[in-house]
Amino acid sequence: MLKDVRGMSKTVNFGVGYGAVAATVSQQAMIPLDISELAVNGFHAAYPGVNKWKESVYAFARQHGYVATTYGSRRHCGNALNSGTRSEIGRWERQLSNFLIQGQCADLLKVVLANAHKTGLFKKHGAMLIAPIYDEILVEVPRVSLHAFLHDLADLMEINMPGICVKMVADCSFGANWGKQEEVGARPTLEKINEALAKVDAYLASKQSAQPGVTNEVQTSTDGEDDDVLAIVDESDTGTDL
Repeated sequence: MLKDVRGMSKTVNFGVGYGAVAATVSQQAMIPLDISELAVNGFHAAYPGVNKWKESVYAFARQHGYVATTYGSRRHCGNALNSGTRSEIGRWERQLSNFLIQGQCADLLKVVLANAHKTGLFKKHGAMLIAPIYDEILVEVPRVSLHAFLHDLADLMEINMPGICVKMVADCSFGANWGKQEEVGARPTLEKINEALAKVDAYLASKQSAQPGVTNEVQTSTDGEDDDVLAIVDESDTGTDL
């Protein structure tokens, strides 16, 4: 239940931030229009500064012809906000505010990955980077290094972005594969990690029992502390995910 509510909240938060109206949020979150209207109106009532921020973004773009993240990445729009049709202007406004939100996350992840390379994080723990995905880092990690690795990576990810006073907080999950993850939260204790590993082992055992001899559906085995697990570190929610 809580996960469903959180998922809907993310749809509302990102949708409104990108300029979505109640009808669009209703379709994306698959909720009735009247509930969507309550959610969108509630968002604006709770966070009146969002619209003020967007207006400041558009005013800057009209004057300078671009917007920029706090790391300096730019999205150019020329004179589009001054000379286009209303629909064109609306499209550009959505793209510009979208760029500052998603572009900031993309910049942050690049900084984290660069620092991980400079500090030798993956080599130190025998981990292998699988892929950066928007604001997540997908890594294959030996079980024996899992606790230390998650905390060291959190040290790199929990930073203050330039001009933003809210510190990022990273939440962790790991599992046999990307689709079967155990959520362990921010900076999990060794005890919590071991409890989650027990659930991973139980899942793997059930897969082996159901399909003897089939091993390509999981990305770790169960018979030693040197086996690898797939860890995901995500900081998408301005201080709530790793």
